[in-house]
Amino acid sequence: MSVTFATPAAIQAAIDALPDSGGSVYILPGRCQLPQSLRVKNHTTLVGYGVILSAELGTAMVAAPPGSADVFHVRLFGLQFSNTSSGIVGGIA
Repeated sequence: MSVTFATPAAIQAAIDALPDSGGSVYILPGRCQLPQSLRVKNHTTLVGYGVILSAELGTAMVAAPPGSADVFHVRLFGLQFSNTSSGIVGGIA
């Protein structure tokens, strides 16, 4: 599954479209401002060389879906994370 334009809605839609068994989402280079955390499934891989994900201070960049305590086997490749307030990584929850 590829996201050709890195909007938060497009990235989340690609993640949501993955089967329950997981899969990979490829994000083209660019900067994407996240208004909320990306909610990933088990066995999800996000690949995005040259991709910068940014969010406000206190917002996790990647998190478990609502109602899920944890997610397992999530891989992130080539993504840069920044905080829009200070340039500090917002993190993964």
